[in-house]
Amino acid sequence: AQSNANDILVKWDADNKISWDDFLIKDTSDSFAAECHTFFKANFYLKNDSVFCQVIAYLNADRSWRKPSLQTDDEYNINHEQLHFDITEIFARKIRKALIQNDANEQEVEKIYFENAKACREFQELYDIETKHTLDIKNQMHWNKKIKYLLASLDKYKEQAIHIKNPWCKICWENAPVLAYR
Repeated sequence: AQSNANDILVKWDADNKISWDDFLIKDTSDSFAAECHTFFKANFYLKNDSVFCQVIAYLNADRSWRKPSLQTDDEYNINHEQLHFDITEIFARKIRKALIQNDANEQEVEKIYFENAKACREFQELYDIETKHTLDIKNQMHWNKKIKYLLASLDKYKEQAIHIKNPWCKICWENAPVLAYR
């Protein structure tokens, strides 16, 4: 799903968790109480004759919704949605890690990006399956710990800008396409 230039995007931030205010209210017959739309995006830019890749995780507030019956003080369900956002950040960090560890050049960036986008989608689906979209409290608690551990284990990759080593064509990256997993 594409986002529009006017979409309200909330950048992932360890110190600022999402709230129900970040969700549209939607009266729907959907069986779920809420839905969170997250994605990560890679931007390329030149700075001081060097190429950088910035990988950022976002929540699209214009595509995320909650039912009107969901109470705004419902911490259990907002935590479930926050973990979806955290999973997106985990995979953004995995991209950053791969770019750094592999000393990746721009030819390898796209491959690393799309491999992680696919893995992120699969991980998000597994999270919802195993937690039964919040209904399995025991598994939800297990995933709470698992996601917290994974974020912490990738903490040294929280910096969003990665230097692309040995770019073969610096000028090519001035107008490089934005990669966006949604």
